[in-house]
Amino acid sequence: MRFSFICIGTYGDVVPYVALGAKLRQEGHEVIIGAHEHAKELCQKFSLAYYPIGGDLAKHTSKEEAKSLFEAKGLKKITAFFNVMRLLRKVLDIHLKDCRQATIDADVLIYHPAAFAGPHLAEFLKIPAIKMSLQPEILTSQHPSCLISMPKYLGKIGNLIGHFISQQFFWQIFRKKINQWRKSELNLSKTPFWRPTKYSNIKELVTFSPSLIKRPTDWHSSTGMVSFCRLKEGGRWTPSKQLIQFLEEAEKPLYLGFGSLTEAFPSEIVNTIIEVFKEKKIKAIIPKNLPGLENILLPEHILAVDYIPHDWLFPKVSAVIHHGGVGTLSAGLYAGKATWVMPCIVDQFFFGQKTFEWGIGPKPLPKVQFTKKRFEDGLKDLLRNTSYTKNALKLQKRLDQEDGTQEAYQWIIQQLEVKL
Repeated sequence: MRFSFICIGTYGDVVPYVALGAKLRQEGHEVIIGAHEHAKELCQKFSLAYYPIGGDLAKHTSKEEAKSLFEAKGLKKITAFFNVMRLLRKVLDIHLKDCRQATIDADVLIYHPAAFAGPHLAEFLKIPAIKMSLQPEILTSQHPSCLISMPKYLGKIGNLIGHFISQQFFWQIFRKKINQWRKSELNLSKTPFWRPTKYSNIKELVTFSPSLIKRPTDWHSSTGMVSFCRLKEGGRWTPSKQLIQFLEEAEKPLYLGFGSLTEAFPSEIVNTIIEVFKEKKIKAIIPKNLPGLENILLPEHILAVDYIPHDWLFPKVSAVIHHGGVGTLSAGLYAGKATWVMPCIVDQFFFGQKTFEWGIGPKPLPKVQFTKKRFEDGLKDLLRNTSYTKNALKLQKRLDQEDGTQEAYQWIIQQLEVKL
């Protein structure tokens, strides 16, 4: 069978889809990955056909616009948000056009929730489709939305409201434009007001370990939930001599990084973090692209690096500090490392709270609450509280017994009613 993937988002967002695509290819299926340009090399590494999807917001947003969105306050924040929404509408045309090309001749479509073309192309092509979510972000009363925080006192009703708002937010913003595209390009009728399509041959799959967050009992019986689709990049990557030497010297280093959202953390915060590492003589590995780092002279116990696969690096560090993206989070869990989250947007706050509830790290430190004192206190807690590592190792043992990629493959084949 020919599987077409539409993966929208950061490098970390694409990785689980590549993992599943590689498994499908291994089992004899044809696979094409439609994604932004940053995924091209990764697809090539795993011998997967690649089709470029334009409309990468990161490429269309200037540093000034990104900084304004993340750092502005009050009315300026609202203005910055609406500027980004206008930009999203603009790049949507590119997205819709490229997604259609990426799915030509597909037998099955697997798409990221942010791939707005996905359900409409499945309807147009009359093929089965799977919306594959990396977070447990499907309507339920049993846990809060990962994306929209509601007051706790609202309980189950608040959970439902949060999920409903998160589902409707972007759909209502783009509904008119997508309906125009459906009519002019796909010759399809208008969609219902509250949902993208009436097309029934779409299943939902969540790739987030149910041993960490239980599968809600009020989900539809056809909704799948499996563990993380993990891609082992480390075996295909060669470290530099400098990195090997740094890792072998004295104690294990701490890792600090903010994924693809480095621009969200201003140079003032980065400067303070480096200052604390210097004062406390913390051995650390950090990304080279942290804002303002080019103006800082780093001591020998802090190493700035280019991209390193997390599955290679994390087992070799003492603890991890990151933004709370689900990819970085799962990598830290698989390595059994104490974790401290400094969230900035959407689901990162949810996962930051989860790391605290699981007992693997301090309370999250949101970027907007950052001070030198709070960072010093959290860092001290992270490195001295041995229970964090003990609890992380317990979670690691659970995850080691799961194979999300195999589980996802089997679930998909069962849904398609194809014999294994």
